[in-house]
Amino acid sequence: MVDIGYLYILPLVAGSVYLLFKLLLSQNLGRKRPFDNEYTNLFYNLADVAPFKWFIEENPKHIKALTMNHLIKEASLDKTLDYKSATALQFILLFVGVLGFLLINIALEPIINVFSFLLNLDAADLIGDLSTMNQIRIVAVVIFVIPALLIKPYLKQKAKKNEISFIKDLPLLQLFIILMLKSDRTINEVMYVSSTTKSTYQRTFQQAYLIYLRNPEEAFDYLEEVFDGTRLIDTVYTLRDFPEYDKAESIQALENNQEEIEEFTKQARKKAEAGKNMMATVSMTFPFLAVLALGAAPLAYWALGMISTSI
Repeated sequence: MVDIGYLYILPLVAGSVYLLFKLLLSQNLGRKRPFDNEYTNLFYNLADVAPFKWFIEENPKHIKALTMNHLIKEASLDKTLDYKSATALQFILLFVGVLGFLLINIALEPIINVFSFLLNLDAADLIGDLSTMNQIRIVAVVIFVIPALLIKPYLKQKAKKNEISFIKDLPLLQLFIILMLKSDRTINEVMYVSSTTKSTYQRTFQQAYLIYLRNPEEAFDYLEEVFDGTRLIDTVYTLRDFPEYDKAESIQALENNQEEIEEFTKQARKKAEAGKNMMATVSMTFPFLAVLALGAAPLAYWALGMISTSI
């Protein structure tokens, strides 16, 4: 029969879960609703109570909070979650993952014993040696614990995808602005029509137009912030100073900038394609990495065996 020494962990796990829920229920959970999603609203409120708040930086201007919020904004998820709710979600996933891993360890050997009894087989014949048991535990770690570590990589991937999507239509936006100005439209009309035309940039110009009605200079400051790092920033500068310079010269400057924007977009697409090719190459190396992992498996089994012995 397989040793069932892990069963003594069961009351410890049950007691820990009970104390955690008792701690949560002893506190007043807020009812703030800063997001569109009910679940992330729940995570946001959980972030203000123990034990979640122990792992969350309270200062919203802390570098950790600012970095995460910036990444969430680049991923276009700022209406769904923020640093607090994302960290609370990560804590929940990690807690559930660790709990699931412990339950697998507790239940694995008794389940094997039950099946060996029902099938009238020796447990060793049913599951194999210790290495097979440890393989199951390693798989359990991957299944239950790894998801908690994937939130930030997911946000980075989505932010990169949004960046490419945002850049690829810049030449069309530039051409649209040039044609509007050539047809004697004012800057106010350019802002308004851009805010009502369905495109990648409609939301940006909707915000810019609302600001423009109140303070044109602030509107251009906003557009400079949005398009910073792209060649369209020169177009924003030209639009800001458009009333002060000759119309023909300004339009000519915009047409000259059209070529630079097209080249910028082309290079960005090449870079994105190179990234996709790299990911494809990495995925092709997975079989070789699996072989290396199998080679390192005995060391992992030995470490798990040492942990089991020490417990």
